[in-house]
Amino acid sequence: MSTDSIRRRRTALTLAAALAVLALIAGCAQIPRTSAVKEVGPITEQNDGLGQVDFLPSGPQTGATQDDILRGFIQAAVSPQGDYQVAREFLTTGYQSRWNPDASVTVDTASARTYSTVDANQKQLTLAPTAFVDADGTYSRAESPTDITQQYSFTKEGGEWRISKAPNGVVIDSSRFTNVFAAHLLYFFSPDLNFLVPDQRWFPNSPASLQTRVVKELVQGPAKWLAGAYVSAFPQGSQLTSDSVTVTGGEADVDLNSTAGTADAPTLARMQLQLSESLSSVAGINDVRISFEGVQRSVPSALTPSPTNDPSVDTNALVMRGGKFGLLSGAGVTEIPEISAKVEGLSPSAATLSADHHSAAVLASDAAWLVRTGDDPIRFDARPGLVAPTLDPSNYAWSASAGKPSELVVMGANGTPTALTAAWPDAQTIVAIAMSRDGTRLAALVRTDSGIDIQVAGVVRTATGRPESVSTPIDLGTVSGGTATSLTWLDDHTVAALASGSSGDSTIDVQSIGGEATPEPGPTNGSSIGPVGATPYYWVLTDSGSLQWPRGAGWQERIDGVQFIGQQLGKPQ
Repeated sequence: MSTDSIRRRRTALTLAAALAVLALIAGCAQIPRTSAVKEVGPITEQNDGLGQVDFLPSGPQTGATQDDILRGFIQAAVSPQGDYQVAREFLTTGYQSRWNPDASVTVDTASARTYSTVDANQKQLTLAPTAFVDADGTYSRAESPTDITQQYSFTKEGGEWRISKAPNGVVIDSSRFTNVFAAHLLYFFSPDLNFLVPDQRWFPNSPASLQTRVVKELVQGPAKWLAGAYVSAFPQGSQLTSDSVTVTGGEADVDLNSTAGTADAPTLARMQLQLSESLSSVAGINDVRISFEGVQRSVPSALTPSPTNDPSVDTNALVMRGGKFGLLSGAGVTEIPEISAKVEGLSPSAATLSADHHSAAVLASDAAWLVRTGDDPIRFDARPGLVAPTLDPSNYAWSASAGKPSELVVMGANGTPTALTAAWPDAQTIVAIAMSRDGTRLAALVRTDSGIDIQVAGVVRTATGRPESVSTPIDLGTVSGGTATSLTWLDDHTVAALASGSSGDSTIDVQSIGGEATPEPGPTNGSSIGPVGATPYYWVLTDSGSLQWPRGAGWQERIDGVQFIGQQLGKPQ
């Protein structure tokens, strides 16, 4: 594994962590002035890892009531240090080792919690969850605002109240979640092995055990909703030989069982790459060494060809302007050889261009078209109410009809459209679809009872790359700021949705796949969004044809007269 890759990924995560610390300090960390049970103790920074925040809660006080013990336990579970050492002090001696804090995380709003007495030895906590993290570190939003209850039993030990039974897992306030837990990308492969693909997980900021947690979850495989869409190089049955990944001199020592050691040389190289990329966000790790039952094997230093990691798009916008389709260059449009003329001849209203610039999926004249070099355009879907089609790296075009959100039509090189079913949860209509640049996930804007949600499904393919099915999607939440109209991929684990308000304002929800959304203000009368291969990663087109991008605290026009902004899967290598 190259140390450059590790340093590159860590730099971005370190900056994000530093900003989180500044935000926490600016908000005074909500430290209470007086309280029998301290909300949170002093805040210190870890020496290893800029921005890593360690909450130091207080243990149980002499003479504490059941209510004090319960509240203190909930607050102490904010700190994972020492395997939740302080939180375990609130438990009976016999229960301390049985409580499993890693079983789950319930994210809520602390001010909405209510505590009640069930009987003389039992209390109840009622809370309204906003999100959950499961035992594998997979984040999901709460699907409904329904309250949940948790039961806690008490007994006296040495004359002091202690908790004798509690739900496994921890409860944490949403304002502190990203200071205590951090997102880490676990890396797998697309089924054709051409792409490294990320699976975002959330783990406690516990320096002593973080690398072990990352490796354990990586070896177990991708999240359930990505099964079939992602593949792993680790043979089934692979495991760590011990419950620890040690780090010496910046090198992580990963010792696997003999099952993992049956892999051939190319597979070993892929295992090494998965480990190196997945551990790149862990501070203090610069290299990874693999052994099997304590015995090292020679691992090829590189894969040939090397899989693509997070493909970028052109820094120039893909547009239709003045009747010309292509990449914006200065005040003009650079047309795509053997593609632009065919697209222009269709009088299009939307298009997605392949990374090699050899094909495009086009919406024109109330039909979806597949345009390829060397062939005439093929109309593959003429249903009413079509949304803008999308394209995948295997040059399959995808289309959807707004009124039939579960019915997808896919068109490949053989010229025969294929129907696929996508079970978008609670879908009434579909507003937009967008394929990830690696072809493993399909994102959609779906209208539900709660508004317009961002949902993402895994794409399962045959060995030849033909789409075979779409997995059960995950719902990432409702887009804020108005009516969502447009969707784009910013990188391999982030999408952006543009929403327009009734007064002409617009909002951009930047949503990580398997994480939280960050709303950002858009330009006045923003109507559609597209990617750009540089910061800030997106262009926005207004309903008057002005193409704009963020500059400072506002928006700057790049050019006017744009008919539509297209989507890109990448750029020619």
